[in-house]
Amino acid sequence: MEYRNDLKSVTKVWWRFFWRYVIMFVAVNLFAGVIVNFLGNFLPKGLYMITMLSGIFANIVATLFAMYYCLNRKFKKSPLILQGKNTNLCQWNKLWIWFLYFWRFIIIAFALGFILGALLPICFQYAGIDPVKALKYSKYLGNIVILPASYLTFISLVCRKEKRQTLRIAVLE
Repeated sequence: MEYRNDLKSVTKVWWRFFWRYVIMFVAVNLFAGVIVNFLGNFLPKGLYMITMLSGIFANIVATLFAMYYCLNRKFKKSPLILQGKNTNLCQWNKLWIWFLYFWRFIIIAFALGFILGALLPICFQYAGIDPVKALKYSKYLGNIVILPASYLTFISLVCRKEKRQTLRIAVLE
């Protein structure tokens, strides 16, 4: 079996993973929003913490679902299959691959969010706009950084030396 780790193949397989992740993330967040609104009536002081925890929970569920769904699965006409280093994946191996993806994703997302959050007021000031007004738009940065963070994380797991490679893209012949 042939393996690829060029950017074109990585992007195709990543996109399969990412759009499933986004759909699941939105669905879990909508469901969690109902629960957060209900709990907000009883715990108004803890609403911020409950909201943060529901976002983390939604992220965990969405990445687990997308990773489990995409590993070792052939998609329609595409010859590309996302595999772990070990082709016979048991549940623990899939969970380990998810964990390796998830912690890298969180670190890269926080780093990108921090960098963009620091650059936003500087850009506003450079444009002659009050930098304090940039804080109003900083809440959108968390949503924006998910796309490059997910892609960079995926690349970091696929495009490594063969010995240290966690994920690989197999080509069916």
